[in-house]
Amino acid sequence: MDEFKIDEEHKLVLTKDVWIVHKNGVPQTTIPDKLFKYYSLSQNNLDALRNGYFFLSNPKVFNDPFDCCSNLIIEKRTPAINGAYTPLINDIKDKGITCFSKDGMNPLMWGHYSNSYKGFVLKFDSKLNTTRTPEIKNDLLTGVIYSSDPTPTTIKNSFSEYYQLVVKLKHWEYENEWRLIIDKNDTRLEKLYFDKNSVEEINLGYQIFHNIHSDTDLHRRYTELINIAEQEYPHALLYIVGPHETKFQLTKRRLIQARDIMDAARLFK
Repeated sequence: MDEFKIDEEHKLVLTKDVWIVHKNGVPQTTIPDKLFKYYSLSQNNLDALRNGYFFLSNPKVFNDPFDCCSNLIIEKRTPAINGAYTPLINDIKDKGITCFSKDGMNPLMWGHYSNSYKGFVLKFDSKLNTTRTPEIKNDLLTGVIYSSDPTPTTIKNSFSEYYQLVVKLKHWEYENEWRLIIDKNDTRLEKLYFDKNSVEEINLGYQIFHNIHSDTDLHRRYTELINIAEQEYPHALLYIVGPHETKFQLTKRRLIQARDIMDAARLFK
């Protein structure tokens, strides 16, 4: 077999011993020049920014219970016993995944993943330049396949593991997701360090500035974020992202004096 039909739009085609995704007949082989990662302004995310690492998640903690779903592979399906609820179908301990988007100006992504514009988004050069360690067996940067009705496969097919890790329901297509999948020699590995020079921009949600005077914890975390940006990412440009003044879309403005909160707040009324 040198082709596998996923659905009416997608198929996998074996090309020089590599399975390539085709969408509407077009090979999907181009990696974006830039990738964006959305963050809430949590203490854990500030620590990751300060120390320059991605957290490697087990898919079982994702907000989509069908992400990396074992039901895509026929032999991995587990029937309910005595009417009990189906067990976790995406608990994969020897993989670690960190997620990106091709789009850094997506209103839904800003609303869902940056705590309603009170977080930040990093713009990366897609090379990322992550640190390889003995705990990492392999890594793969790949786009997600969005399908409304994906065809299940068998574990006998060599692409079955990859298939399980990249197919998501079409409802999530707005995310334009690319993911870095780490094959771990050590299941305890949770952090993947990156070259801080690969961060080109730090984009701040406009709601930070609208709430900063009434929320002392937000003020503290914003100050910490700016300290990190100045100390660890002096090369990265700072922007504020929020609603355009007259158009029905997001816009971004350069933030020159990051510590002048009042001036920053006036950018978005």
